Amino acid sequence: MKNHLLFQGLLLSGLFVMALSGGQAQAQTSENAAYARQVFEENGKTIYIVGPRAPHLYMISRDLYGTDARWKDLAKWNSLKEPYALESGRKLVIQVAPTQSDGQANQILIREWNKRGDVERSRQIALLQASSESELAEAEPLEEARPATAIIVQSEPVQVPAPPPVVVVAEKVVVTPPPVTAPVPTEPAPIPELPVPVAPTPQATPPPIVVMPPQAAPVRKTLPAVPRETKDSGFHSHWHWSVKALAAVTEVMNHDQSTNTRKNLSTHVDPGLEIETEWKFNPRTFLMAAISFETFEARAPHGTVEPEHMGLWRFQLGIGRNITSWLDLSLSAATEQMVVTETTGGVTELARAEIPQLVLGSRWLLAGGEGRTKVHGILNVFSLFRDKVFHHELKEGVGASVGVQVTHAGGLTYGLTGRAVEQNAENFKTQQTAGVLNIGWSW
Repeated sequence: MKNHLLFQGLLLSGLFVMALSGGQAQAQTSENAAYARQVFEENGKTIYIVGPRAPHLYMISRDLYGTDARWKDLAKWNSLKEPYALESGRKLVIQVAPTQSDGQANQILIREWNKRGDVERSRQIALLQASSESELAEAEPLEEARPATAIIVQSEPVQVPAPPPVVVVAEKVVVTPPPVTAPVPTEPAPIPELPVPVAPTPQATPPPIVVMPPQAAPVRKTLPAVPRETKDSGFHSHWHWSVKALAAVTEVMNHDQSTNTRKNLSTHVDPGLEIETEWKFNPRTFLMAAISFETFEARAPHGTVEPEHMGLWRFQLGIGRNITSWLDLSLSAATEQMVVTETTGGVTELARAEIPQLVLGSRWLLAGGEGRTKVHGILNVFSLFRDKVFHHELKEGVGASVGVQVTHAGGLTYGLTGRAVEQNAENFKTQQTAGVLNIGWSW
């Protein structure tokens, strides 16, 4: 009875241990499966599922093609915009078939994550690779075991009666030598591989010696040791461009302080063109440049303004930084051709003055986000430096502009900006206000 209870207890303990180990193995397999590469066909398209093995575009490019050079193609195929954030489980369309097998891709990612110091990702992918290789090895037929080779050594020829059988067991191999009459050799037969000394026995035949072939030591798989390096954020420098057509309405007010007279000049809708570019050379800092051209034709009562049709250029170069995800600040230098008036004998003359400026700019994200329509608010404050026009010495001046710019995910952009500038001279003051509507394309 006691033996029966003991047997039942041992049986239940064994079943519990087997269930526990099976659950742990299943959990480990599930965790490794999350790091498997998922590429499949869906509705006639090749789909890649973003996962923890490759959460960035450049790592997905390595996973599929063995190099990070095709991350821009992946962004283009899926209409992704900077900063190219990807959530786990997202489906990406692949227009070019992968060039790397699962095994090759695993080896590449193991090296890359080790190189960047993410040992946990590297370990999970390595465990997944080792599991795949083990399943492949189990599916292959095992080589049949070769029987042990028995080598029988006789010391000297002796005619003896048949002795009782001698059984030598070596890994379950039984050798029973029959009675033989050995011929007289001229010298002892050599023993291949392992020389075995045999003590001379003149009266009896020594027992046979069985030599077993050596067995190979088990091979243990280890991950290569890779030095740790600083983690890579996955950022790559890139350019942003925009080309916009302009429609501007400008009003210039000249206040002659010596006579306390004012004269206002306004324009029709004058066309223009603006080109802007930004080079983002690290995740939070960018260089910016802009060039614009507007036409200007004054409209006033006949005879009060000398006929004048002119073009006005503006050049700007600066540097900016992302302060937060919704605010950019910039500092730039600019030079702008502005209209300055002078009234002599009741007739107002117009002239271009090239005014150097220092501009402090800000760009606020009011709505939208990556991959969606964005609405930005723009506020610029600038300081105007001295210049000489006509026979007047222009003093320092100030100005500001405020506007709204809408940019769609496809690239269409449009906006409206209002601008006001004031600059004084010794005897007069010039004020200029303008409203500018723009529409164009950005990429």
